[in-house]
Amino acid sequence: MAIVTAEDVAAGVLTKWEADVSGVVALVSGGLHFQRVKATPTVSMPYAVLAVEEGEQEDFSGANYVKDFTVKVAVFTESDGVQDGAAIRRLLAESFDRASLTIPNASALLHVRPLVGEWNLDPGKRNANDVIVGVGAWEIKIQGSR
Repeated sequence: MAIVTAEDVAAGVLTKWEADVSGVVALVSGGLHFQRVKATPTVSMPYAVLAVEEGEQEDFSGANYVKDFTVKVAVFTESDGVQDGAAIRRLLAESFDRASLTIPNASALLHVRPLVGEWNLDPGKRNANDVIVGVGAWEIKIQGSR
């Protein structure tokens, strides 16, 4: 097995998103995109952006290790057409809180734990004509083997 990277975790989250177990895909019709995107004719609103940060890695004797990642999903919509933020956050929680994900190159998924996220309709969050209607955040802990 290889070292698990942020891109591997993103692939696992994107696969879970596309499975649409809770209806979040229907509510966030512009899709989930890894890293920041701007709304274009091919990306409709509302849309979501996925960010993955690598955390600490604890190495054990032999080839095994445990590694933490922080995953954030931010949902954007038009500043004059705010979606139902509570419904979006509820669906994100149903999809990802303590979820079972398949992470490429990981030996095992140890946990997916929700973190306190921000839920802010503040116009100061605007980027061009986009405004954040919510952020979900999770800690993902995996076991890997080199």
